[in-house]
Amino acid sequence: MGKTGYKTDIVREVELTQKKDDWQAFDSVTIAGITHKKSDPDTDNWKGIPKAGGVCEISYNKEKNTVVFNWKGSKAEESTIDFSSNLHSALNNSGLLENDLKNRDFFEIDSKCDGSTMVPELNKQIENKSLLNHGTWAYYGNAKKGKESERYLFWTSVDTDKINANTQIPVIISTADGKFYISSSTTARKRKDSAHKPYIAIAPTGKSGSSQYKSYIDGKKQYNTLEEAYKAYADVVKNDYSNYKDTLPQ
Repeated sequence: MGKTGYKTDIVREVELTQKKDDWQAFDSVTIAGITHKKSDPDTDNWKGIPKAGGVCEISYNKEKNTVVFNWKGSKAEESTIDFSSNLHSALNNSGLLENDLKNRDFFEIDSKCDGSTMVPELNKQIENKSLLNHGTWAYYGNAKKGKESERYLFWTSVDTDKINANTQIPVIISTADGKFYISSSTTARKRKDSAHKPYIAIAPTGKSGSSQYKSYIDGKKQYNTLEEAYKAYADVVKNDYSNYKDTLPQ
């Protein structure tokens, strides 16, 4: 759903090269048959004004058979995500590695787990603009000190409460030693115990401990920053999982 209230499909996003806000030379401006003056308010076809270093999001309004221009600030300015944050900081700062998980060579923490005592502790540590505030996440692997390469954060923009088990979804995988990968996973139905509700997790529980997760990243391109990984993830979603494109944080 576009910001106009009508159903729209984004055709493309164009980066602007201008150094100042608003139109500098012309009034009015006509693009693709849509005319707009500086003094005009927002319309169904024209939202906002050009921003220095910003972008123009070009959409197609199916209901009105017309183009929509949405002028926005830079991606960094618009982003709701702090890509400099450490996805493992919530676990590292929670105290769980030193207490509940101490010396364990295999653990699972699913964000959707009903009745989990560890998820609330992690939620307390998640920063306001963390990617983990969106979609579904899980920490899997080896909790022992020195085994950071065997400790994984799985994240997907998909809310697994809204899909079934055995569904393939795209994921960002971050290892605790600072590497990022784009992969896919098959959701699984899990349950803490009979006293709690079943839930849909990002990945199933295998029989080979923390080593089972290595197969998710073997042969995958490695990214050195979360921002690089997220851009690649967004491209994969738009191209290969278009039914989930509306789940991407805006």
